[in-house]
Amino acid sequence: MRFLAVLIIILFSLPAVAGVELSSDQTRVIKAFDFEERDLGNVEETPMDWLKVEGPGMPHYVNGRLSSDRAATGKYAFRFDLNGGSLLYRFPSGKIKAHPYANYRVTTKVFADTLPNARARITAYFTDIDGRMIKDSVRHSDAYAGGDKDWRTLSIDLEADEKAASIVLELGLLQPSVWKSSTLGNQTLFEQDIHARAYFDDLIIAQVPRTRLTCDRPGNVFKRSDPIALRVRISDRLTDDLAARLIVRDATGNVVHQYNGAISLLPEADDTHPHAPKLGSIVLPDLPSGWYRASLQLISSGVVVGDESLDLVRLADDGLRIEPDRRIGVIATHLPMAGWSELPTLLPYLGAARVKLSVWDASSDVEAQQLKFALLLDKLRELQITPTACLAAPAPKVASLIGGATWPHILKAPPDAWQPQLAYLVSRYSGYLDRWQFGLDEQATDFVTQPLMRQSYDAVRKEFDRLIDRPDLAMPWPAFFEADGSLPPTVALSVPSEVLPEQIPLYVADLRARAAQQLSLSLQLLPEGRYSRDARLRDYVQRIAYSISAGADRIDLPLPFTVTGSGDQTVKQPSELLLIQRTVLQTLANAEFKGRVPVNENVEAFLFDRQGEGVMLLWSKAGVDARQNRTVQIVLGKSPRRVDLWGNVSPVLQPTNASGVIDVEVGAMPVFLVGIDAQLAQLRSSFSFDNPLIESSFKPHVRRLRFTNPYPTTLAGRIRLSGPAGWNVVAQTPGFSLAPGETYDAAVSIEFPYSSFAGIKTINCDIELQSGDTRNLKVPVTLKLGLGDVGLSTIALRDGNDIIVQQVITNYSTKALDYTAFALVPLQARQERLVTALKPGQTTIKKYRFTNVTFDPTKPMIVRSGVKELEGTRVLNDEVTVQ
Repeated sequence: MRFLAVLIIILFSLPAVAGVELSSDQTRVIKAFDFEERDLGNVEETPMDWLKVEGPGMPHYVNGRLSSDRAATGKYAFRFDLNGGSLLYRFPSGKIKAHPYANYRVTTKVFADTLPNARARITAYFTDIDGRMIKDSVRHSDAYAGGDKDWRTLSIDLEADEKAASIVLELGLLQPSVWKSSTLGNQTLFEQDIHARAYFDDLIIAQVPRTRLTCDRPGNVFKRSDPIALRVRISDRLTDDLAARLIVRDATGNVVHQYNGAISLLPEADDTHPHAPKLGSIVLPDLPSGWYRASLQLISSGVVVGDESLDLVRLADDGLRIEPDRRIGVIATHLPMAGWSELPTLLPYLGAARVKLSVWDASSDVEAQQLKFALLLDKLRELQITPTACLAAPAPKVASLIGGATWPHILKAPPDAWQPQLAYLVSRYSGYLDRWQFGLDEQATDFVTQPLMRQSYDAVRKEFDRLIDRPDLAMPWPAFFEADGSLPPTVALSVPSEVLPEQIPLYVADLRARAAQQLSLSLQLLPEGRYSRDARLRDYVQRIAYSISAGADRIDLPLPFTVTGSGDQTVKQPSELLLIQRTVLQTLANAEFKGRVPVNENVEAFLFDRQGEGVMLLWSKAGVDARQNRTVQIVLGKSPRRVDLWGNVSPVLQPTNASGVIDVEVGAMPVFLVGIDAQLAQLRSSFSFDNPLIESSFKPHVRRLRFTNPYPTTLAGRIRLSGPAGWNVVAQTPGFSLAPGETYDAAVSIEFPYSSFAGIKTINCDIELQSGDTRNLKVPVTLKLGLGDVGLSTIALRDGNDIIVQQVITNYSTKALDYTAFALVPLQARQERLVTALKPGQTTIKKYRFTNVTFDPTKPMIVRSGVKELEGTRVLNDEVTVQ
């Protein structure tokens, strides 16, 4: 009895005596196996009542046994050893009683070395009163491949119907022919693991409540004024012993709300069944805008017997519809047809004017739900949202006629096997669907590596040409691969996450230069497991900004929902990107890109004009920590507002002086400034030098400074230039008076010290504008100091009390070069090396050693190096920190 009491308390953590069965009045554990059977008198190799399953692929000489060489708890575990084939043991029908309408959870701990092909798995199902399997009840756990340092827990949830009488359990170490499915069926050739080993321990069958946590808002999206109430639906034979623990966390993982206590449960309306589900609700406090995860645990006798989570989004506003932006679409091809009904409610939150839907795929096609699809198309038309119909794969009916479920099968099948079905689909919905796509965006690489995919596209395209005049049928194409000139008129350019946001305009320009395409961008986002939350959000916004700046006509973004389950059991949970996409589109919907504004050399600023209102998107390029903010001075206008990525709006403090200069904090996380003076920002963005490269030679240099008057009236003032310390920068025409649209174009004389280091240099343009209210304006313009024909790379390493300096010098010119290379260490004599007759394209390495150097442990040691012409004034300086 003492041991039994311990079992009741710990429930799932440590199982009880091997095979002990308990009544539901004592505990929710129905049966527990810890395989400690030697003390119970079992001297056999096989655990009590377990039967080996025999059949094809299961050799009679392969067996499992009780083993003491490894255990999760106690001394023994059930060990499986393969010598070819699969191994399966079953706890038979009639041993574990099942109650109709009850819910059960089967858990076990498993340990295995890395399994290349075989997998450890548990299976459970119900049998009826006559011991016959109820086929619809069969459930498998995940197929475990081993390789963990500790034991892994596998689990299965079962729901008994009125026929269920007992529970059957199976433990298996199975080859791919058993656990892995294939479209080729019996013709598939699977690799096998000849030798493999796995251990099972602490197998528990417990009666648990079936819990579902929901809310009454489509997509779990709450407006600013909506109260947040969660619905709890519990299906169980017993509910009186249950208490609840609800924990709400924000996107950073911090707990923002917690509730512990009972839930008031009432039977579901109009359901008089004695075991009908019961409903309850939990009201959350007023939460700020953001993404949240609510996790509910049901507790019985101090033990967690059920858990469920729900992701939700709280908007910063009352969810007013955003005017659709014709450039923006969402990719919903992974959303099953059963989940399409909520799209008319959710898409207006996102400001998308297009949506990609998979009308044909390997499991279904829209013909099975003609009425629902027609209603959806009507609602999308009312919302001015254009659907793109994606032919992901041959529909099941077509696949059965062409002999396979992939597109290349149509090349071998007779045309009559697939053309009539495609023609029917196109003609039936021609009034609603004028944009199509062949294949999915993630299949883009297949169109490069598999010629049959392009041939399949050509075959389908010919059918479209016959049915529609100038059809818009897109073919996916990966951004990494160059177009060969044979691309179709419409291309869906798939941009993988490996492409940096600032590279997107280059890919767009390159593809347009090669062929005149109707181009759409399908943006893939940074994977969640490999990058931090801040990095993914920052990258997401930057991808959209650079895509708009590239002039892309169509920009498709992944639907910001995670979709699990299938068919009618689909569960959609909003991701934090829903909030971010809404804010970006709410701010930039139908805005025109005007250019990049020079604010600071370490700050990126994009200027947009939205129906006469200026919008600026800024982020810091220095560092990746969003907390490392920097203050920049900007002239923004009279009434700017700051909008963060979650839609929170705050006013920007007005300047305290007549200059109009405002201090704005900018961090790595992008931020919007809305309601700014767009013309003033355009003026700033027009400042540039005719040649941003300046040669590092000790002589005066002349560059031409240009900027354009964007105002409808004359712009007059004076300009004064200043550079880094020691630089002399003079505008030869300091005064200006520009008519509307006129450009200031004047020579600027630039001189700098002989010791100036190569790299990016900032020239500050201080402008005094003479308008109705005289104001000052400071605009930073960058130049790059260096030598166009010489490359220099320096490293400095500490070796005891010595410093070793290495220079890598490369000749990028078309003639031989003669230079003197040098290195300087503080309080040490200058060292020089000759670089003579360095041929074009060649590289030389120069090394220096400085001995007995005095180091200050509190300060970094800086080494200066460079090269200077033997005959001439050209010099290139560099400095590095000693490593």
